[in-house]
Amino acid sequence: MAERVAETCLDLCEDCEVYVIGSVARGTATALSDLDVLVVVPRKCEPRALKKKVLRKVIWNIPYDYPLNLHIVQKGEEEKWLRKGFVKIK
Repeated sequence: MAERVAETCLDLCEDCEVYVIGSVARGTATALSDLDVLVVVPRKCEPRALKKKVLRKVIWNIPYDYPLNLHIVQKGEEEKWLRKGFVKIK
């Protein structure tokens, strides 16, 4: 799923970076855990608009109850999100 989100983000904003963060990245996920994906975009991309576009494209290919949390921030705002561990996807 993270790969699909990453590919969609890169199609819409080619200079972005995509990470899995949270319990999945730390290896502590349980059956009740969600998948947290962090997308870091350059200043030229607007995070809210990108999030809407990504979710519109991805949402049709996942179950309605899939526990996906998509976080999109601009470059320079990612440090607090990456402190507790991450896996870079793209």
